[in-house]
Amino acid sequence: MTIWERIKNALTPLGLPMARSVWLPSDGEDIPGQYLVYFEISAPPQQHADNDEIYLLHHVQVNWFSQDAFPAASLTALLPAMRSAGFTKGPMHHLPYESNDRLFGLALEFYFLEEE
Repeated sequence: MTIWERIKNALTPLGLPMARSVWLPSDGEDIPGQYLVYFEISAPPQQHADNDEIYLLHHVQVNWFSQDAFPAASLTALLPAMRSAGFTKGPMHHLPYESNDRLFGLALEFYFLEEE
């Protein structure tokens, strides 16, 4: 399973629209009131043997965009979903308010150690 499939499988039960890398609405499509965008920041090797990578540490980010400010309840579903898929939680921070789309953003970083 690729890291992209793993992230998508973890987030699908949340029932929110999502996109890989960037949300690109179709012509005339309204931006949803809430949606997720996920991407990989880096995937450095963590261990080598005989000049081969043995482990990769995937560093990924899930951005949660919402027209409402984020109540703590927003995280009660996302964090366990990612943890149950084998991710560990990293830093979390707010993104600048998008005044054009009237969206608040929250960036959540996660790590996944993959054996090659």
